Amino acid sequence: DSFNRRGLAKDIAERINYTSNSRSFAIGILGEYGSGKTSFINLIGSQLDVDTTSFMEFNPWSVEGKSNIQEDFFDILSTRLYKMDPKISGLILDYSRKLARSESSLARVIKQTGLLTSLFHDTNYVDDYKVINELLENSGKKIVIAIDDLDRLYNDEILEVLRIIRNTGNFTNIFYLVAYDRGYVDKAVATLNTTMGSGFLDKIIQLEIPLPKREAESLQTILEGHLALFLKQEEL
Repeated sequence: DSFNRRGLAKDIAERINYTSNSRSFAIGILGEYGSGKTSFINLIGSQLDVDTTSFMEFNPWSVEGKSNIQEDFFDILSTRLYKMDPKISGLILDYSRKLARSESSLARVIKQTGLLTSLFHDTNYVDDYKVINELLENSGKKIVIAIDDLDRLYNDEILEVLRIIRNTGNFTNIFYLVAYDRGYVDKAVATLNTTMGSGFLDKIIQLEIPLPKREAESLQTILEGHLALFLKQEEL
């Protein structure tokens, strides 16, 4: 914690620990590239109550193409939930496969442009969605999902991740920690749908937390401290 951000990370973790939510709750961690968003998310994860909360990472930029993002997300979520409850794990997989089969090319376009609408009322998977919510609520366990580097994705991939957060992965006791550069994501959304505007992200992310500012000299000071361990003063 070279930039003294542990206090804020602890405060966020404590709020997650005592918050109950009937649907997913998304927290945006804002910062430019290289500002320490990943380290800050890891600090939050280290402060969570391990008895009541499970922390997992999903890296959509490591997935090959937009079409695989949703399937990979639910595969990882299912694997993490297996130890907690194999029944929930199996339902998540079934739900994911039914979603994939139900989404025609036309439906995907409609979902992309109407991201804030409710789930398509297709009984193939809506019933599973309700059961998953009930089981997660009864488990008393929170799932915190870290999604790092949203701003490393292509525009359509960004929208696919946002759709998971707001729509298909909008489950009880799920929290999303999403790291991104706000300006980049706003531009990406605007290129796909100019009517969405800069306020679109506010409807997806319930709470945005800008990283505490660090002094420009702080990185140099830290580097000099490490170099001083093996360099002479004149070499420094």
